Amino acid sequence: MEALHLFKLPFHEPLLVFALLLIIILLSQVLFQKLKLPGMIGLILAGVLIGPNGLHLVDREGSMQLLSSVGLIYIMFLAGLDLDLDKINKSKNRSITFGVLTFIIPFTLGMLACTYLLGFGLVGSLLVSSMFSTHTLVSYPIASRLGITRDDAIPTAVGGTIITDTVVLLLLAIITAGHSGTLDTGFWVRMVISLSIYTFIIFWGFPRLTRWFFKNIEGENTTPFIFVFWLLLLAGILSVMAGLEPIIGAFMAGLAINRMIPRESILMNRIEFVGNALFIPIFLISVGMIVNLSVLLEGPRAVYVAITLTSVALIGKWLAAWFTQHIFRMSAIQRGVLFGLSSTHAAATLAIILIGYQINLIDIHVLNGTIILILVTCLTGSLVTEKSGRKLAISMQELPMEDIQPTDKILIPVANPASVEKLVNFAFAVKSSHYDNKVIALAVVSDDEDARNRLSIVRKNLMHAAENLPEAKAQLKIKSRIDLNIVSGIIHACKEEQINSIVIGWGSGKKFFGTVYENLIKASPGEIIAVNLLQPLNTLKYLRVFVPANAELEAGYRSWIFRMVMLQEYTKATLQYFGGTEGFKHFQNVSKLFNTSFKSTHFLYNAENEVFPVCQADSLNIVIGARQSTISFAPSMENLIAESGKNHNLQSFLIFFPEQNPKYQRSGMFSTEDLHLAPLQDKLEKISHLKKFIGRIFNKK
Repeated sequence: MEALHLFKLPFHEPLLVFALLLIIILLSQVLFQKLKLPGMIGLILAGVLIGPNGLHLVDREGSMQLLSSVGLIYIMFLAGLDLDLDKINKSKNRSITFGVLTFIIPFTLGMLACTYLLGFGLVGSLLVSSMFSTHTLVSYPIASRLGITRDDAIPTAVGGTIITDTVVLLLLAIITAGHSGTLDTGFWVRMVISLSIYTFIIFWGFPRLTRWFFKNIEGENTTPFIFVFWLLLLAGILSVMAGLEPIIGAFMAGLAINRMIPRESILMNRIEFVGNALFIPIFLISVGMIVNLSVLLEGPRAVYVAITLTSVALIGKWLAAWFTQHIFRMSAIQRGVLFGLSSTHAAATLAIILIGYQINLIDIHVLNGTIILILVTCLTGSLVTEKSGRKLAISMQELPMEDIQPTDKILIPVANPASVEKLVNFAFAVKSSHYDNKVIALAVVSDDEDARNRLSIVRKNLMHAAENLPEAKAQLKIKSRIDLNIVSGIIHACKEEQINSIVIGWGSGKKFFGTVYENLIKASPGEIIAVNLLQPLNTLKYLRVFVPANAELEAGYRSWIFRMVMLQEYTKATLQYFGGTEGFKHFQNVSKLFNTSFKSTHFLYNAENEVFPVCQADSLNIVIGARQSTISFAPSMENLIAESGKNHNLQSFLIFFPEQNPKYQRSGMFSTEDLHLAPLQDKLEKISHLKKFIGRIFNKK
């Protein structure tokens, strides 16, 4: 009997409800992918089927309402995190223009339709028309999945969304206050004060709290995610207290901490994964549960109202996208993406209409017509975004790529498994995003009697340390080998995997570089980056790059500048160039090849006669080194390296050896024979110099 009670409709057993939601999410992705339709459509239609107006398998109240509410603010939060703030700043005119157009055009059409076609009064027309102007970024996950969020159309759509939704929600507060008779001076004073305090907390307090947390709090791998998730909910709560909708607060919170959660970071991957796998799909299912198709059977008036509302909503948003396209000379594909993102109506629209219905400004036909509008616009927006987004993604791939290496494979020799995550994060911060090559974590064991046992232990520790790294983003490959010595193993691995860059963690020793570093730099002509990070990359404010004279004449000049561009884009930190004026001009010209929005400031600096600048808080010192006998080698730069080594417990730094012609090189390629003979050859050279010195003394005598 208890088992039968479990399946009584609607389901109330939490495990059963959750299992039903998960199988819907799974099947919608599989089935609709075969139909070549967005899985989002399947989720909405599934909601129609299982909701109170369908088979009524699940109620929309309780835990379902909780999860869907989180899903809605999650969409807006991801939109804020995803935006390229530099591009937003460049396209702010587009966002403002589109925000104004996507409010005014639908609102004007709505006023005409409500007044002359539907016969509403002034206040009712104002309320319904404001509903046409708002929209929800339901199809934003499609744009994110297609990888087109950096195109100009996306920040334009998102910026316009926040503008029009803010205006609509403020207008709603004014309409309801006027209807209830509380629209007085006190209302305006309270609104201005609450909004000012709220904006200050979000944009001043949230970034500082986040930076402090990332720098000082250590815990499990889930700790940063829990903190960010808490910030999201806190922003929603504060927005309600300020008289705004939680979606506004979620978006503003995403913008506020945008620079501290890089797009390619492990934390960002976890945030996206949880949202896209759980909260956002459940929100889309809940949208479908609102829909009641039976309202179309209530007579011609219901059908007429539904068709009118839906037509005005779609036409108004299309015209806003069309005008924006022509004003800023965007392509037809970008217009399609703009329309697809801005045409979907969901929670905010329903909230406005429900408020109007509760205070008797509109009738049941408008409420039912709005529900049909939500279904049609969500389906239309999803299809248009998918179709136009795919075309845009293809056109972006066809753009000529910059003069960077055809492959970008990075090797991370790992001595301490605890440093894997930090080194992998750095590798993906400076890695080219154009190529889908793996980052390889390498464990090397010197060949001796116990080598196999030690290799098994080292590999097991390395794999355990890498378990929490998301393979979808990090694409981490574990490799291990037994070799004559550590450096020889690294060099052989570089040959086998066609590695063009080595990222190695900082190791202390009697010298600045331990034996491994010394021999690796001598043996390999490739790019080598020694990393000493005392704080997360996303908390940095300054990248201070110290460049020797004649650096532009080296083979790896463009490559290390490309790394700097990628690192600056990842951290959003200010790049400060320390070096000569001519060198800075070369640096600027090359950096613009990779990113036209890249910015840097210049500080005249000569390592020969100037003191090494005092380490700043939240800064990363980057010394561009050079191997001996190369054209940019300068003893003074080695002094900078030594100075950094002395303070390795106090400051974060990188020692960057670009691709150059090393001392031990044959026909442009390094030789493992030279690797093994290098220490001995050094000693022989020293003996030779000593003999010459003694010979000169005896000759003088």
